[in-house]
Amino acid sequence: MAKFAAQLLALILLGVSEWGNSLSVPTTGRPSHSCDCGDLENHSQTQYVTLEEHKAKLEELEDKQKELKTQFHSLLNVLATGSKGISGLTLTSEELISQMQNSESPRVKRETGAPGSQHDYALPKVHSGAIKNGGAVYTRWGSGRCENDATLLYKGFAGGTFYGSMGGGTNFQCLPDEPEFQKSPNNKTRGGSMINGVEYQSFGYGIFPDSAHNQNVPCARCYTETRSAVMMIPAKRSCPAGWTQEYEGYLMSAYEHFQTSSTYECVDSHPEYVRGAEMNNDGSLMVFVKLDCITAGACSSYDSNLELSCVVCSK
Repeated sequence: MAKFAAQLLALILLGVSEWGNSLSVPTTGRPSHSCDCGDLENHSQTQYVTLEEHKAKLEELEDKQKELKTQFHSLLNVLATGSKGISGLTLTSEELISQMQNSESPRVKRETGAPGSQHDYALPKVHSGAIKNGGAVYTRWGSGRCENDATLLYKGFAGGTFYGSMGGGTNFQCLPDEPEFQKSPNNKTRGGSMINGVEYQSFGYGIFPDSAHNQNVPCARCYTETRSAVMMIPAKRSCPAGWTQEYEGYLMSAYEHFQTSSTYECVDSHPEYVRGAEMNNDGSLMVFVKLDCITAGACSSYDSNLELSCVVCSK
């Protein structure tokens, strides 16, 4: 209804404006043709009266526009008060007017003034409710928990393509502990793609505990209701000023000499394990990542012998 009222006002104002444009404005100055000098006094008096009438009509037009705006403000306040519990409309009339002026709206062209001239009029657009922070969702690899005030949506384990495969997906998936299936065909020998459990290939480097090697990777999906932006920064352990650190860890991916590739993910620096999956199955594998500083031209700040860290930040 607010959108309808806004567009109605715009159309009314356009109508009033066209009424103003229709007012005749007599020409001033000396006429180009010869005139009867005996009629000069009467001609000047007639033109003076016409200008006064025009001025009065303009003042009437301004008063009419002020009256319409006042009525429209009252209408918006009624709409905002009456629909608060339904659509979440909590803005004042002044805020709604400001949003209409600053929003992109469909533009209507109409001819005014001299023949061939055109002016654009934007129809106001009113949002159906107050804009709220929608939050953000991120995956925490290597842990089944969410920290700070993030909400745990579900926990599970990492899935990926078998390290020796030539096809399959390239991105890791956080599979929930409790799946829900669609109906399955009777032919169980059909073809398809297989997703595998993901294991840490951390070896005994002293980065993760030695017990983490060949363990399966857990994961959690976390929701930050009050922070709508999330980013992962490789090779950093701290977040920019004003951002919240969700967790820090190490950058990991598939081994570069494997036949399959994968995305780079930030795995928690304090890795947890999937219970009941302690066997070394070598499905999909995650290894640490280092930067070839020579090809990157960054050897002054990076060390090719050091594994890259990472941090996940939100705001």
